[in-house]
Amino acid sequence: MFTGLAGKGVYGWTRIKERALMEERKEETFSKGKGGSESDLDTRLMTSCARLSGERYRAFVENIEEGVYEVDIHGNFLYFNKSLCRIFGYPPEEIQFQNFSKFMGEETAKKMFESFNRIYESGQGVSDLQWRIRNKEGNERIIELSATLITNKEGKKVGFRGIARDITDKYRTQEALQKSEKRYRTLLDFVPYPIVVFTPDGKVTYLNPAFTETFGWTLDELKGKTIPYVPPELSKETSENIKRLFEDKIILRHETKRLTKDGRVLDVVLRAAVYSESGDEPSGELVILRDITEEKRIARNNEALLKISLSLHEYPDLDELLDFISNEVKRLMAAEGALVILLDEEKNEFFFEAAAHDDEAAERRVKEIRFPANRGVSGRVVRTGQPVVIEDVSKNADFYRVIDTLAGFTTKSLLAVPLRTKDRIIGVLIAMNKKVGMFDQMDMELMSMIGSTAALSIENARFSAEIREAYKEVSSLNRAKDKVINRLSHELKTPLSVLSASLSILEKRLSALPEQSWRATIERAKRNLDRILEIQYQVEDIMRERRFEAHRLISLLLEEAADELEALVAEEVGEGKVVEKIRRRIDELFGAKEYKPELINLGSETEMILEDIAPQMSHRDVRLMKDLDNTAPLIF
Repeated sequence: MFTGLAGKGVYGWTRIKERALMEERKEETFSKGKGGSESDLDTRLMTSCARLSGERYRAFVENIEEGVYEVDIHGNFLYFNKSLCRIFGYPPEEIQFQNFSKFMGEETAKKMFESFNRIYESGQGVSDLQWRIRNKEGNERIIELSATLITNKEGKKVGFRGIARDITDKYRTQEALQKSEKRYRTLLDFVPYPIVVFTPDGKVTYLNPAFTETFGWTLDELKGKTIPYVPPELSKETSENIKRLFEDKIILRHETKRLTKDGRVLDVVLRAAVYSESGDEPSGELVILRDITEEKRIARNNEALLKISLSLHEYPDLDELLDFISNEVKRLMAAEGALVILLDEEKNEFFFEAAAHDDEAAERRVKEIRFPANRGVSGRVVRTGQPVVIEDVSKNADFYRVIDTLAGFTTKSLLAVPLRTKDRIIGVLIAMNKKVGMFDQMDMELMSMIGSTAALSIENARFSAEIREAYKEVSSLNRAKDKVINRLSHELKTPLSVLSASLSILEKRLSALPEQSWRATIERAKRNLDRILEIQYQVEDIMRERRFEAHRLISLLLEEAADELEALVAEEVGEGKVVEKIRRRIDELFGAKEYKPELINLGSETEMILEDIAPQMSHRDVRLMKDLDNTAPLIF
């Protein structure tokens, strides 16, 4: 058994003496053989060859860079070359017959003892032992050595021999590289974007946690393998990009698609570079990816929302507007169908005003359906005012299956949001059966924005429709009014014309009588007949919304009052001067006056007015600042 930690070099010293005796005997044999027999000649020849071979071997050993050593069974150095002294940093006399444990720490010595013990027991040599030793100056050196078991002619295990080399610089360099690699790996692990390092033939050597988080695969799953994340339809494009990468050494930006472990398709932007560890030959590829799926989705949603907002005014007709909204929702949600359900507040019912569905027959059938406003998911949305996402309608108690039966739908999942105006909810917007994945929070937010935007346009379109209906009704009434006016005008004008002609005939027949006895009566009759005709014209103007003058109306009322008073007086006292005098007096008091225009100077006129009102303001602390210029007189 190897006992290197306890041995003191006794066996080693005995072996040295044995070797010296052997050399001495060889010399004697050579001397006695001079002039001897053929067998003696052969012996001398073999001895000479052995000596020559030994000298060459020693010369080779002494001049190589590696240290060569032999230790006895206890671990004491028996033989070593100059290179070992240089590696250990000690002169030969301080190494000879010393135990190897002298040159290393206790922990390293224990490990070396265990290694030599395994060699001793198994008989198998090793070539990757490492010692941490300290040279004479106290500096630590890293020694790599090999060791094989030495046996004598009888097969007895007597020691170990091997080669040692100083790998301190190599070890330090490797250690620095490992530290640097650890730092860079920590940095790469910290980067939030997926990073992959490939060999030139596309095998994975490293991927960071962000890659696992985004795509699902771990480093243990993919190390030494290719990544199955290229969609089949992009295989040709990917091959061309790899070829371009090795030609150009870098790809700054390329937008494409990649698959995840669970089969989802992601929109990604990748950057790639070829790196070389030594020389010009590529050592591998570094690829950085960024998932832009949500980013593109948000951009598409914003673009769609803007498009909807800008397009709503192009559909003043309610039916066209709702068809546009339902088709846009179906497209944006990537859904099987989209429904616009409005609330009939008078009947307290829901009805399907518009629908867009892959099944056109079901789309037509659903527009004929009405159902109570307190039923289904729509009833819940209107009651709570909150959007609803249902991943599996078969497990939801609010789902109203009658609609599916009547329309021929097969609803699996749905998203419903309220159509909310400023003060009330007018209906519900629904997307059903998302074709890829499930409805999520972003879908809900987008649908809610569309619903809020569309609700106002729907309400405006409904008001517009009601206004158009009211306009049609007013137009109908206006046409009826025109007919009434035409009828009234005809019915009034005809008898008035007859009465006017009759008065003219009567006036001619009364001309033989004294004029003072009938003239005033006939004139009053004519005036009142003209008034009736004037009233007919004014009524027609009012009905046709024409302008009329207030002065004429007041004058007409004055004349009617004067005629009525004149008729009463004539009835009591008869026609004569009294009646004429009353008429003149009424005209003087209430008749139209003639006003003549005059020139007025605004400056002087204002000055006079201020002087007149100044005494009335004596009790107030008022100071008037006047700046009146003489201007050209104005006509008033």
